[in-house]
Amino acid sequence: MVKDEEIRVLRRAIRQLQRSLIFQSKNDARCCGITFAQCHALMEIGNDQSITLNNLASLLSLNNSTLSRTVDSMVKGDLVKREVDPEDRRAVNITLTEKGKLLYDNLNCTYDSFYRNIMDLIPAEKQAQVIDSIALLAGAVIKTGYDQCCKEDMKS
Repeated sequence: MVKDEEIRVLRRAIRQLQRSLIFQSKNDARCCGITFAQCHALMEIGNDQSITLNNLASLLSLNNSTLSRTVDSMVKGDLVKREVDPEDRRAVNITLTEKGKLLYDNLNCTYDSFYRNIMDLIPAEKQAQVIDSIALLAGAVIKTGYDQCCKEDMKS
């Protein structure tokens, strides 16, 4: 069983990692002239080539109305287009436009370079271990869910 002290070391390391990665992601998005939310959506749409709003909302852990506003702004910016799914007229597929594909490729290049620089600072014999460990951690976080709250009433 993991000790409380070890859990707190893990939590602190993850907080530091979150802050650094969020800052980097926000900076990359700002440099490309899009919002942080648009950046996340753009990367998921680009990864899937074509995705429904429902599936994108699920991937990003957002409700449809919030994501719809983000996608609307991306349509106005000519980054994505919406098309009715020919097999299910109720579903709308979201795909990247040419401008969106260029931005997606640019962001991928930026992120690849950023993470390559990070991996270069890790000894070669530890790199696969780091990748495996982060994948395990991410999977465990997803399985745990996002709705964790304090168990005690903090108002008293």
